Amino acid sequence: MTDARQALAALIRAYVRLMETGRDRIVAAGGQCDSLEDVERSDPFLRDARDALAAQPVEGVAFSEPTVLPDGSAFAMASFPLPKDHWLYAPRGEWDNERDDFAETPLPILTNAQREAVIAAARYAIRGATMCRQETDFDPDAMALNFAYAMCGPARGKVLPADSPQAPQPAPAPEPSAQGEPVAFVTEEMVTAYLTANDAYWKRIDGEPTKLGKWRNGTPSEATRVSLEAALASAPHAREPLNFDRLQSVMAAHFGGRELTDDEADSAEAFARAVERAHGIG
Repeated sequence: MTDARQALAALIRAYVRLMETGRDRIVAAGGQCDSLEDVERSDPFLRDARDALAAQPVEGVAFSEPTVLPDGSAFAMASFPLPKDHWLYAPRGEWDNERDDFAETPLPILTNAQREAVIAAARYAIRGATMCRQETDFDPDAMALNFAYAMCGPARGKVLPADSPQAPQPAPAPEPSAQGEPVAFVTEEMVTAYLTANDAYWKRIDGEPTKLGKWRNGTPSEATRVSLEAALASAPHAREPLNFDRLQSVMAAHFGGRELTDDEADSAEAFARAVERAHGIG
């Protein structure tokens, strides 16, 4: 049936081109002729051919029951099949032994710290593409676009000033110690100030109404900046240096005395390195 449709459609296009050529010749010779639209509407052979084309079934296309409106017009929904070269049908490809996954698997650009936000975005995409599971014949491209919208926001939408990327704020210049030298070590007071400020930041942010289109207010970079400012502000009052092992111990005590996870231990080291960079060390 698909071949018959294509042949009939090609025949109709050729017939219309002949009509266009005939009309152009009449006008070029100085004669008068109806518009091409009127010529097409008045041609009985063209009408019959188009009716025959409309009656030909389309492979894989499903039509809903027509809805008739009060003015006598009607509409229906058609679901067309995906093209055979659609990305959904592409083979999985080779296996990457080093990653223990398919080679086509994208490399992670986020961490598990954003896991809940990613899952929420995926759920939003699936619900939107399937009309909350009411439509099983959904469009995979629509699902992908919904996921991108949930993760990245509108492609050309208006960006509110509060949502614009913030330029990093320079860290305050370190105050000299009693000996006149810059503070060059991490202390227990600095760690406590950092963690306390971080907790206070997220408690304040989570208490505010969530902005439309955002799963959570605030940003990790802003939280880090606020926390580092609090830590650096406490540096001039420190008296006892704090080595890395002691730094981990203080952070563990802040988290209820439990052993630090790998991510938290990495954060402790990152904190120490950030303070060193702020003081021009290393």
